[in-house]
Amino acid sequence: MAQKKYTEEEARERKNARQREYAKRTGYAAQGKYNEKTYTQIVVSVKKETAVKYKEKCKELNVSYSQPLHDAIEKFLEDN
Repeated sequence: MAQKKYTEEEARERKNARQREYAKRTGYAAQGKYNEKTYTQIVVSVKKETAVKYKEKCKELNVSYSQPLHDAIEKFLEDN
């Protein structure tokens, strides 16, 4: 059986370094900065049963989970 070149910790650090390098090359970090500057998260907590029904309905209608929420916020702002 072959002997491992790196310990698990060394292998994990090498992998993380590769991922960081990839992020730099692909602009992933720049996208994250843009999103952080441009968007704000709004967090909502609902009962688990409600979340399950909501996700099922979104899947049934083939829409993203966020789309109905975006629509509701826009409608609320227009009406008020």
